Amino acid sequence: GFSLSSLIRACPQSQCSPASPLTYVNGVVMNGTSPCSEGRDPSSPLCSRCDASSSASLFSSRCVRDCEWGVTQSLTSTLLFVLLFGYVLFLAFRPVSPLSPWLRIITYFYSVLSLMFHSTQLKPQSALMQVL
Repeated sequence: GFSLSSLIRACPQSQCSPASPLTYVNGVVMNGTSPCSEGRDPSSPLCSRCDASSSASLFSSRCVRDCEWGVTQSLTSTLLFVLLFGYVLFLAFRPVSPLSPWLRIITYFYSVLSLMFHSTQLKPQSALMQVL
């Protein structure tokens, strides 16, 4: 047998706790009431989607209407980009030696790739792989 509790799923607390809960008057839904939290689409199952005017928040179950970059996010992103670009330039203009990360990465990649081709009996497409 089926029971009512096995057929009905509870809505997650963070998605179904509206500021003004869904209210009916004489069988008609009152304007301004909703079964879903702010920014959630009431026509989606269990309020699982965000409204068309909202987007999902990162690391949270909330829906956010205004996505903005603040000064902190802009400065952090710029600093990370500059540091990453500087590191790439450092590696690009560093003299190649047996301990060079670029040489080791490429050598390791083609060593593993050749092992994979030989173990799977596939034919290599690259001219460099045919040399190996």
